[in-house]
This record gives sequence, structure tokens and C-alpha cells, in this order.
Amino acid sequence: MRLNNRLPIMPVLLLIALIICSVYLVIQLVSKEDQQSQALISNVNYINSTGFSIRSDSTNLDTIAKGTIFAEGKEGVADRISIIATIDVDPNDWGGVAFYIPTHWSIVNITSSYPDNKPLMNPSDKASIWTTADTKSEWQAWVEVGRERSYQPTGGGHGTVVIELVYDGHDKSIPNSIDFAVEVGSKTEDGVRMMGPDHVRVPVSLLE
Repeated sequence: MRLNNRLPIMPVLLLIALIICSVYLVIQLVSKEDQQSQALISNVNYINSTGFSIRSDSTNLDTIAKGTIFAEGKEGVADRISIIATIDVDPNDWGGVAFYIPTHWSIVNITSSYPDNKPLMNPSDKASIWTTADTKSEWQAWVEVGRERSYQPTGGGHGTVVIELVYDGHDKSIPNSIDFAVEVGSKTEDGVRMMGPDHVRVPVSLLE
């Protein structure tokens, strides 16, 4: 007499269906948690944003900077700012791009990929921070990217720059708005070398 070693079909089908349902429920739960996490981190403490774009139109160079300035803070008042910009520096330009920071705002971090089309160059060598001790100056600091103070062309390139700022004027009330400035390019006029002949002021509201 031959024994039947095959399992009954119905219990096997039920087991397979149960496994499929369990996997589907797990996927749905994970997806829902991801969506909740994304919703929680979206625009937290967002106050305002302002775009800018500047090109070296007064020269024969093609240096460009464009981006957005984000203001963030709690209770509707900004105490943190992020400048995010993409830049293109002409191969014959030694002036590059500069971002001017108003007083009472401190730079806490800079991330730069410029020049990201030249892997042999270190981006940290192409970005520098300058400050002033002049208390009457409108600008507390400025960030230069792709600028060569020997007045020699840098070879140009493309990249993205992120500048993070925090408010440090704790003994003063935060104003309703502040101005930033961005300048690009270089030129020589009547024997005088000029950095950033083309520039733009960018007003940023600090209140929601």
C-alpha cells in the first residue's frame, strides 16, 4: 500500500495567503511611518524665503550666482538663516562670487562643492571667510568662492554653496528684515582691478 506524503492543498493555500497578507500589512505600516516622518520634518520653523540671481553683465565674463535664502525660527521670528546657491564661474574670472553677511549674524557652517567639475581640486581651498573689526561696517563677514586675490584666473567651474547663520545679537531685538548682498565677476578699468563689479542686495523678512 502506497502512502500519500502530499500535504492537503487547502491548509497550504491558507498558509500562503496568510504570509502574503502579513507582508502586505508590514509594508503598509512602514510606508505610513515614513510618510508621517516626512510630514513632521517638512518646513519646521519655516519663516520666509527669498530668491536671488546675479550675472556678471557689466563684463565679458559669464559668472553667475543664483539661489534662495531661507529664514527659520520659533514663534514666528527668525534666528537662523540658510543661504543655498548654485554658482558658475567663468574660466577667465578671478573675482568669483562673494556673499556678504550683515552684522549680528554669525557663520556656523559652510558646505561647498565648488568646483565640482574638477575632482583634483579641493573645494575647501576655493572658499574663504573674511571678517571685519569695523563696528560701523554694514557687513560683519563675507564668504568668497572661486576668488583669487592674486588677480589670476582660477579656471572657473560650477558648484553649490550652503552657508548657515545664527543670530548673535542677543542684546538687541531682531529687526523686521535685513539685507544680504551677492557680487560676482571681476574686471580692470582704467588700470584699476575690481572685484564683484556686478552685485545685488537681497532683502529678507525675519517675521512670519
